[in-house]
Amino acid sequence: MVLNSLIDTYAKCVRVEKVYDLFDKMHNANIVSWNEMIGGYAMHRYGKDTLKLFNMMKHLGTNPHIITFVCFLLECSHTGLMDEGCKYF
Repeated sequence: MVLNSLIDTYAKCVRVEKVYDLFDKMHNANIVSWNEMIGGYAMHRYGKDTLKLFNMMKHLGTNPHIITFVCFLLECSHTGLMDEGCKYF
């Protein structure tokens, strides 16, 4: 819970490199952790990185939540990844 809060805080402070470092060190990332990461990347328009995280999350067996999809689709629309967004929608 503390790491999720730190990820959220660093993302809001535009410290995206620190966000990924924290996330990478987590041993038990859950859907909240993934949502914080995807939301943080989406907030700062890291389109391709957001797409990679979304695919990594699914590959590692974490099912997306409605909040995950909202963040992901918002990022797709902001960065011109409309085909990708439509594919996942």
